[in-house]
Amino acid sequence: MIRALTLLALLVTLPACSKGEPKPAAAPAPAAGGSAAAAQPADPVAAVLQQDGRKLIDVRTPGEFAAGHVPGSINIPVNQMADIEAAIGGKDQPAVLFCASGRRSGMALTALKAKGYTNLVNGGGFQQFAAKLGVQIER
Repeated sequence: MIRALTLLALLVTLPACSKGEPKPAAAPAPAAGGSAAAAQPADPVAAVLQQDGRKLIDVRTPGEFAAGHVPGSINIPVNQMADIEAAIGGKDQPAVLFCASGRRSGMALTALKAKGYTNLVNGGGFQQFAAKLGVQIER
């Protein structure tokens, strides 16, 4: 009986030890007669990058930004939310937020979405984001 309870406890708690992020559910296929173009893009960052007037906002500290940054990005630290809002402009304006790892940009994204911003995405870490854009880090 004790072995069974121990095994059950392990089976219930082991998934909580996972270090990985939960995988998002697959996007639904387009409805019959619908086109693939009408479906949501698989990569929300790519979708925002294709929009005119989109902003690239690096929310790291000025020192981190000076050590290396994505070309064309503007640096507004995460603790200056009013400045980030001003740089984005309207609540429907496109912007990609990023930092060193994606954590601070995720925090900024959550705060901005709570204020009604609708066209923002977390680009994650700046090095991976630069690689996705196919650009070299500026120093």
